[in-house]
Amino acid sequence: MKIKFLIYAGVLTAFMTGCLNILGDNKIEELRKSSIEGDPWAQLELGDCYFLGDGVVKDIEIAVVEWNKSAEQANPEALFRLGVCYCYAIGVEKDVKKGIDLLQAAIKSGNSDAMILMGNFYQRNTSMFSLYLFDIFEKFIDNKLQTDMESDVLGLKGAGFRGIIDSDKDIENVITPSEEKGFKLFKKATHYGNLRAMSALAICYEDGKGVQQNAAKGYSLRYEAAQRGDSVAKKYFIRKDETRTKQYYLEHASSISGVEFLLFIFPLLDDKKFAYELTIKLSEVENKCFGSVVALAYNKFGEYSEAEQEELIKSIKKMARSGNVLTQYWLGMFYYEGHMTLSQDYENARYWLQKLTSLNSPKVFYRLGCCYYDPRGITKDYKKAIYWWNKAANAGSADAEYELGKCYYNGTGVAKSPTMAGMHWNRAYTKGHNLAKYILSLTNIPLDNPYGFSDSFKKLLEMESADRHPIAQRMLGQVYYDIREYSSAIEWFTKAAEQGDEVSLFYLGRCLYKGEGVDKDIDLAVKYLKLSDYYAAKNLLKTIEERYSIY
Repeated sequence: MKIKFLIYAGVLTAFMTGCLNILGDNKIEELRKSSIEGDPWAQLELGDCYFLGDGVVKDIEIAVVEWNKSAEQANPEALFRLGVCYCYAIGVEKDVKKGIDLLQAAIKSGNSDAMILMGNFYQRNTSMFSLYLFDIFEKFIDNKLQTDMESDVLGLKGAGFRGIIDSDKDIENVITPSEEKGFKLFKKATHYGNLRAMSALAICYEDGKGVQQNAAKGYSLRYEAAQRGDSVAKKYFIRKDETRTKQYYLEHASSISGVEFLLFIFPLLDDKKFAYELTIKLSEVENKCFGSVVALAYNKFGEYSEAEQEELIKSIKKMARSGNVLTQYWLGMFYYEGHMTLSQDYENARYWLQKLTSLNSPKVFYRLGCCYYDPRGITKDYKKAIYWWNKAANAGSADAEYELGKCYYNGTGVAKSPTMAGMHWNRAYTKGHNLAKYILSLTNIPLDNPYGFSDSFKKLLEMESADRHPIAQRMLGQVYYDIREYSSAIEWFTKAAEQGDEVSLFYLGRCLYKGEGVDKDIDLAVKYLKLSDYYAAKNLLKTIEERYSIY
């Protein structure tokens, strides 16, 4: 855990200097002009501005282009940035070997940040180090961490920050471990005046990594770094005392970053009093970490006094109104469940959940369906319930598949159809809904084979499709698609698409884009994809637009 204190504020302090001021349009134009004229430092600074969205619209790919131009002129800062980008797939395809080569070039040019990074690679500190490394890119890393939290809570698909952490294994395959080499690089970086390197050396002496263990020497180095103004070293001494740590974060709630919250504050939330006070403070300063506190500590909220619960609800409503996604979701769920002092109210639950539908969250869609199916405060509407459950099912919800199966089996809101019930229960089962397997055994509807459906169930689908059931037609198309019988798949997707099935429109677009069962036709693929609101269609359309700029 000690290495965590090495890079918390990042190894890129020099990198950020001069970038954190908001630049006017004139300054950006001056940088662009100088960049075109070949000034490597202007290229570096312009890249920094695009990376941070400082004075321009944030665009990491343009940032990488500018850094690359600067690196071609051997700018050590640019070499370091590009090395990080290639190691962690930031704005470029991952190429760890190329990233390491760039970092080595930066070291030869005297870049002390690259020395620290490579030192951590040699000492196998990559997992924790990568977290700290990108914390200096505050907006970037906080957005990644926010993506992870939202993905976990809302059931969204997205690697977020985990995609960066996954690079550690690739780095380990390229770098042979050597604590001695790591120590030497940290020591070299210290000679260049890098205070973070002093903290790294302190850890080496304290743990005996690459050097004979000497705790007193380690303490002395860390103390010197703190005295010389290094914020990481200062916070290390604060965290030695848990009481001081809690007080510090309550006093500095506005500056708490996502990484800081994850590594240092989350373990402290077991203290109910601290969790309550921090929640209120984060709301007062409108720190986006507020949503993470609610997501991680909401089970404790019911333990507070009624007066405290009222204050928490006020804070949650305030942050929800400000647009905090996680808070909007939890406020909707609190109304749905009747949590804390809130009465169960599906109208208010629907109001807040409805704000999140653009995220294509299966959990949001599923709860909206539940609000209409068994309403409290709104009119019961089975068709709307089925509409939202279908969207949830398409987004991956096993619970929605199960509920749709019940609707078709009982004829609730739709024509009664054991075949359609079986189709949804089969899908629920394959998505991990154990109760679906049980109900299938009771109804004697066959379970899946490796391709998705049993032959007898496939025949039932063919019969059902003959009566123009678009979902059944689409599912039959998916069965054929999965076993690569593309011509038959296209036939059924076309039938379903003619009745407005959005998922089938996506599949037709994909077949045309990839040339599966039909001649490749990008123009026609785009036309089908634009007719569909299915999230996968939008993603594929974006890919085509990026590849073929004419669209």
